[in-house]
Amino acid sequence: MLRFFLSRPIASLMVTGFLLLVGLLGLSRLRVSLFPDLEVPRIYLLTRFPGMAPAQVEQMVTIPLEETIGSVTGLETMESRSERGLSVIETTFNWDTDRDLAMIELRQKLDQIYTAMPESASRTIMVPYDPSKEPIVLLHVVDKGLGKRLRFFLDTVLRPDLEQIDGVAALEINGGFERQITVNLDRPRLYGYGLDIQAVVEAIRGNNISEPVGMVRSGHFEKTVRIDARAHTLTDLEKIAIGKGENGATVLLSEVAEIEDSYADRYGETLINGEPGIVLGLRKEPGANTLDTSAAILEEIAKINKKHGQHVALNVIEDQSSFVRESIDSVQSAAILGAIIAFLLLLVFLSSFRTAGIVAATMPVAILISFGVLYLLDISLNVMSLSGLALGIGMLIDGSIMVSESIDRLISSEGHGSDSLSESSSSPAYIDKVLIGTRRVIGSLFASTLTTVVVFFPIIFVSGIAAALFRDLAISVVTSLLAGLFCSAILIPVLTLLSLRKDCAKATNTKKSPLRPISDALQRVGEHFQKFLVQAETRYASSMQWALNHPRHIGSFVTFSAVLGIASLFFLPRGIMPDSGADAVNAEVTLPEGTSFKDTARFAATIDRAVRQAGIANKSIVSIGYENDDPSEQVLGKKPQNSASFTFFLAPGISSSDALRTVKDLLPAEHPVPIEAVRRPGPIQRIIGEGQNEYEIELQGFSDNAGAITLRKMAEVLPGITGVLSVRKSNLHREPLIDVTFDRELVAQSGVSPAQLASHLRSSIDGMSASVFREGDRSIDVKVRLQEAFRKNPGDLTEIKMSTQDGQQVNLDGLIRTKSEQDDPALLRSNQRRVHRLRFRTSEVSLDETLGKVSEQLQSLMPTKQGANPSGSTDGTFSVQPVNAKTVDSLKSLIFAFAFSCVLIYQLLAGQFESLLHPLALLLSIPSLLFGAGLALFVGQAGLSISSGIGIIMLSGIVINASIALFEGIQIRRSERDVADRLGLIDCIIEAGRSRIRPILLTTFTTIGGILPLAIGIGSGSENQQPMGIAMVGGLLVGTAVALVAFPCFYYLIERRKFR
Repeated sequence: MLRFFLSRPIASLMVTGFLLLVGLLGLSRLRVSLFPDLEVPRIYLLTRFPGMAPAQVEQMVTIPLEETIGSVTGLETMESRSERGLSVIETTFNWDTDRDLAMIELRQKLDQIYTAMPESASRTIMVPYDPSKEPIVLLHVVDKGLGKRLRFFLDTVLRPDLEQIDGVAALEINGGFERQITVNLDRPRLYGYGLDIQAVVEAIRGNNISEPVGMVRSGHFEKTVRIDARAHTLTDLEKIAIGKGENGATVLLSEVAEIEDSYADRYGETLINGEPGIVLGLRKEPGANTLDTSAAILEEIAKINKKHGQHVALNVIEDQSSFVRESIDSVQSAAILGAIIAFLLLLVFLSSFRTAGIVAATMPVAILISFGVLYLLDISLNVMSLSGLALGIGMLIDGSIMVSESIDRLISSEGHGSDSLSESSSSPAYIDKVLIGTRRVIGSLFASTLTTVVVFFPIIFVSGIAAALFRDLAISVVTSLLAGLFCSAILIPVLTLLSLRKDCAKATNTKKSPLRPISDALQRVGEHFQKFLVQAETRYASSMQWALNHPRHIGSFVTFSAVLGIASLFFLPRGIMPDSGADAVNAEVTLPEGTSFKDTARFAATIDRAVRQAGIANKSIVSIGYENDDPSEQVLGKKPQNSASFTFFLAPGISSSDALRTVKDLLPAEHPVPIEAVRRPGPIQRIIGEGQNEYEIELQGFSDNAGAITLRKMAEVLPGITGVLSVRKSNLHREPLIDVTFDRELVAQSGVSPAQLASHLRSSIDGMSASVFREGDRSIDVKVRLQEAFRKNPGDLTEIKMSTQDGQQVNLDGLIRTKSEQDDPALLRSNQRRVHRLRFRTSEVSLDETLGKVSEQLQSLMPTKQGANPSGSTDGTFSVQPVNAKTVDSLKSLIFAFAFSCVLIYQLLAGQFESLLHPLALLLSIPSLLFGAGLALFVGQAGLSISSGIGIIMLSGIVINASIALFEGIQIRRSERDVADRLGLIDCIIEAGRSRIRPILLTTFTTIGGILPLAIGIGSGSENQQPMGIAMVGGLLVGTAVALVAFPCFYYLIERRKFR
């Protein structure tokens, strides 16, 4: 096939041109996003049960649902949380489960149990987990006079414009007042007419309708008959008849109630820069282009500010696209700079513009071809795929260098000058010379490329989010290498042949080239460098002479370096992903139980003001309690009103470490309200759930009381353990509760049921949505409840009355009894068993020792005999694990991928060279790279993470290339001569080393040059790729140096047995 391409060079260029056109088309249409599209097989089930305590929610909703869905196909784990008025069940499926099919099966199961659920429980909502659901743009809405009607304006006027932007999935509104029509009932007057709240609700529903009632024929036409009894004004609502008085007179709603165009009750508040305000968050659709979506949002914001500037102003707080752009730009800059460095190294090593230019041309060609393949595979242009291409730039020209150097060496060794070139460059004989030069290295070219490719093959066996996150990186590396293989095996020989023809034409032309001075200067530099290379070859040969005479010493040294390298990895700091350059700090405070959100907001405002006055932050967002009823936000639970979360956006020049110290020092250690502050995790950290050394204690087999007592004791002990930085006690705070019980005998005699009583109490206190008031095309809820004066004290509960079916009024005084208690904020279950959990955060120093002390303290609190805990249970067990344990388990499978890749490399080499022992010798150079990688990570303070781990895995396929080149060179020389003794074997090895040292050094340095900008970390957003580059540069330097000396010795030890 290669001869066909060489004999038809124009056809070869047309094939390459076609691939370039596909690449250009793919590049113009590739989606741009920060990270790969992730579809995690996790689904949340949300069921609302208004007004019910956690224990009631668990018994009446959560447990029945768990029993029903427990048999769904592919279900792996099931976690549930029952809190006041809400049940949340997290279902996680096997990674190969189709999430859409799982949702269909779940819906079928839920439909089966829906009729058996409590009447007041809502229909279960399914919310698929979306790790990238965070808004790409956060906006601060500046009010210009709308006041409390600002949120209604946003909902009705701006929401349609913003949600219709291409790529926008949803708009989140946090803060402000939600408009509501409130019917406040005067209790004495209502009961005086013999009516109750339920009668009012039914009257409003029956008198505020608009619905069709049938069809009638009018001539040749059919017309729809519609009853329209909607209330168009508040006066229309006031005129609704709600019943008859004792004298038979009609009672209007206005006689027993005050109707207000007001606002719904609030359970939280949002502060922007210390002042109450509204924050808008725009989420993008899955698969949408982040940069295009953000640009469209900013364009629409400019239009809105111009059109509605007299009412509002939208200011950008944070734009994720800027981070995406910076991250992608940093990778692009690293790739371009790496390509330039590689080209300069080619010029210095090869001392020829022609050869260096031909080799360098393969880089953009291979990258463009890779873009086309990525587009066809529907892979977006993200940080991972770009990182793979950046790594590929340094490696994909290795093959081109090998082929070009082999052809040049063959032609120069046979003395082809310009005269001979002019005579034979177009002849089949000269084509044969290019063909022979290519075939000399084609075996090692395929072997070295495939060894790197197979490194990524085990990624398909890695499950969990690790595979989903790094799949794009693996595919982009593989595509760039295969594109580089095409360029090396086909394009380089063709371009070399065409360039030689052009050189022949120039040889007959006496006209002086304008580039001649540059060429002469480069020639002089090249001559000096060639002298250096000759000296290096001579010293390498003498070193090899000594090494081959002392092979066991070399073997011992390699073994020692491998053991030292493996040991060094255990002393490096570890993390899932490297710390990103945090531009914000998160903080949280929790006030005593029962604190209202207004009091919490006042306390939070003082902290926020102090931070900004200290010059630490220039912008801040504080979230108190909960305001958003979006199901996707409720999967993490409703925040209590006594909790405040801060996000401080750091001022220029302020480090996150300084900000953390300042925030923590705002309140003294003895302050009753602790403040917890951490760096805001980077985007990858948020996706994989890395909690900055956050761990979780889990108790199983305990009763509710016993588990709560044990956790509270542990929460008191943990702060005293060295290494424990903070303890999250929010789930230990008990909420104040008024427990209502019924006298069943009296309730039965009164003719009402407990369910009716509960519904009536809920309507009287919390209110009931009776209907919808329409104002144009806007819908406003109508809520009915007692006036605040009749529902603010516990004693008001017994004053409530309700009507029975026979029209009699029943006073709840005597039917119910109230008692003040405290209740758990949430009840947790794991795989249908009760669990109790407590989170704490540790420092990175002496982590294992800290966790050991935590386990010892827990063990000392565990019951040792019957009656040791309040439940009398001695079966309780505990565990201490990372908060993101599932992700950690998924990432541990990368160790399996490394081992599996070594096995695959061995199998590939054994099949390639038809030997079982020589591939082992080739693989022995791999462990030594760990020493170089570990040393580089230690010096660069990068630590061991997934990023550096991927780099080490890649090295296992790259470092072996030097050994493969040496092995093939030795085999060629042995085939050209008869080796009769050990001395002849040593001569073959040394000659092969001398002939291959130059291309090995060139490919190694160009690979390092291509990766070096990635290791340096150029620009913002490069933190995630930097450890990978550092590990590869260090491992490649040491691994190649060891391979150049160690492999010949291992080969000699294997082969010398034949000459005994």
